[in-house]
Amino acid sequence: MSDILIIKAKYLESKKLGYLEMFLDTDKTLNHANVIYEILGFEGTKRYYENPMQETRYMTLVF
Repeated sequence: MSDILIIKAKYLESKKLGYLEMFLDTDKTLNHANVIYEILGFEGTKRYYENPMQETRYMTLVF
């Protein structure tokens, strides 16, 4: 659960600074990370940069 608290703290800090969205990319096979991001409200989004890794999952969170 400490992973969720760290990400949540960064989310709140970003929101306080005026950011409207948070983007991240992760590996589709990192199940633990993907579950955490989904719990926090991140959703899949279109590819936002060229990445040579085939298993990349692009995600965004709108504040």
